[in-house]
Amino acid sequence: MTNKKYYLPFLLILIIVVIVYILLPKSNQPSPSISPSSTSILPTKIVVSPSPIPTLIPPAPFTGVMEITLPQPTVDMIQQKQNLRLKTPLEEMYFTITFDYGEDKFIVDLKEPKEVSQKEFNQWLSTNYPLIPTDRFIIK
Repeated sequence: MTNKKYYLPFLLILIIVVIVYILLPKSNQPSPSISPSSTSILPTKIVVSPSPIPTLIPPAPFTGVMEITLPQPTVDMIQQKQNLRLKTPLEEMYFTITFDYGEDKFIVDLKEPKEVSQKEFNQWLSTNYPLIPTDRFIIK
């Protein structure tokens, strides 16, 4: 019975040593090296020549843009149009105004009764934005 006591620890130590030996990398073996052979493909040496310096073209004295000062009524109309565009969509009691960027026009949706709404819209427009022409509005 005393002999069997010593076999069990010895067996456990032997199993641990075998597992460690299997799992650890073998350091005494040389690592594989790549040696050029007649069938291997080597990269081709590429020589890049410097690109030529481009010839600078002097700027033209006139670009074609004519700078003009807009008349004050046009500037005022543009400012009113921009102010109204920034407020859209605008919901009023008789109508709703949105802006169509593709058409560059205001869309006015009149509420029922349309005759009364049209008069109210015309009054509102002449009071608040008198410089915006009526052709900038599409009435629905």
